[in-house]
Amino acid sequence: MLETLKNILDIFIVPIAPAYCGLCGECIDSLSLGKACRGCWSSTRIFNGDEALCPKCGRYLVGRRLSLVHGCRLCRGHHYDAAISCGIYEYGLAVSVIHLKTESHIPGALLTVIESRLNQNQEIVGDLLIPVPLSRGRFFERGFNQAEVIARLVGRISSKAVDSKSLIRRGNTGMHRVAMDRTARKKSVESIFSVVRPKMIDGKHVTLIDDVLTSGATLSACAEELKKAGASRVTAFTIARTR
Repeated sequence: MLETLKNILDIFIVPIAPAYCGLCGECIDSLSLGKACRGCWSSTRIFNGDEALCPKCGRYLVGRRLSLVHGCRLCRGHHYDAAISCGIYEYGLAVSVIHLKTESHIPGALLTVIESRLNQNQEIVGDLLIPVPLSRGRFFERGFNQAEVIARLVGRISSKAVDSKSLIRRGNTGMHRVAMDRTARKKSVESIFSVVRPKMIDGKHVTLIDDVLTSGATLSACAEELKKAGASRVTAFTIARTR
């Protein structure tokens, strides 16, 4: 019934109010695709469980002279126990993540990708889901936290509770982090996260939720504070990760 309704909406709405891909400009032929066209979605590298990935941070290892046993080594010293992503930050995933920063809607195509990845890695979802917090200024600017939007969806899929109040961000790292190297990214998030309700965290396997994993510095900084508060294990889930 739901699929039939979607098809009807596509038939009547798409011709009247056509949308165009945020990446290549092609017409989007289905509302479920979100802001990326079918071609860009098909070009996106979505992980299906057969890839060679770092066992800790989930970095894509194919074509690199790295060991699956020892991992990528770039995440050595990170405080989270494991992290997974749905795929590479490119094409359909990249457009979806960028759009999610301005509109709190997860399209059907992205929902399917998230559900599939979580089904492949059910052990990543712990007792409690915690979205990586935004600074107060960034939250008021956007009106929502995209990480919390993702966390609420993961919570519905996994039937796990979402806690968006125990972990807070005391500072703003700024938009310039895109151009930072790994060392600078790590320094930019030092001491800006705090756990304000440690009793909610103590003894729990916590899953951190965010939109993109780049260097892993933000997730590591959050995980460090959660473990100081007594978390028994900290895993992470993101929509995408950079190469």
